[in-house]
Amino acid sequence: MITVNVRVYSALNYYVRSLDRHKWFRLVITDGLTAAQLINALNIPEHEVMILRVNGKIANKEYVLYEDDSIELYPWLAGG
Repeated sequence: MITVNVRVYSALNYYVRSLDRHKWFRLVITDGLTAAQLINALNIPEHEVMILRVNGKIANKEYVLYEDDSIELYPWLAGG
């Protein structure tokens, strides 16, 4: 098991526990989990995530997570 830091933004907060909304939270996960598997474990529909950042850098959903990684999930954005 490893511990990672997670932050979800905007509408994605709907999918996480109310105590974890709008802030960083720590999560214990299985070693070797990918970002896509983490998204699914959080019950966030994968198609709702537009931007995934790991440790401040853009990453793809197949990235394998490591101890103390910081994961940020951003939804699709609209505007003009």
